[in-house]
Amino acid sequence: MSKSKRASALKSSPEVKIETNTKNLTSHAGMIPVVKFLERLKFSEVFARTVGHERGSQASYQLVDAVTASMLGVIAGTRSMDGIAAVWSDHVLRK
Repeated sequence: MSKSKRASALKSSPEVKIETNTKNLTSHAGMIPVVKFLERLKFSEVFARTVGHERGSQASYQLVDAVTASMLGVIAGTRSMDGIAAVWSDHVLRK
């Protein structure tokens, strides 16, 4: 390697500053692309049209929510319904 190349390689890089904001941290960050992909596919709309099951007005969740949560839990590698609930309750994924 020539002296000029070596000198340019040894120059320090610009300083990188990392700031953390605990408001949007998640241990399930790898699931964000999956959620975005499902949104792009309009999975909820397609599922609702295909299955056509409506729960009562008192229900907290629709069937599509339960199926989506289960699917995300399986993809995330959960081993129980508690794990699925933990993934589904992640506020970052639910945005």
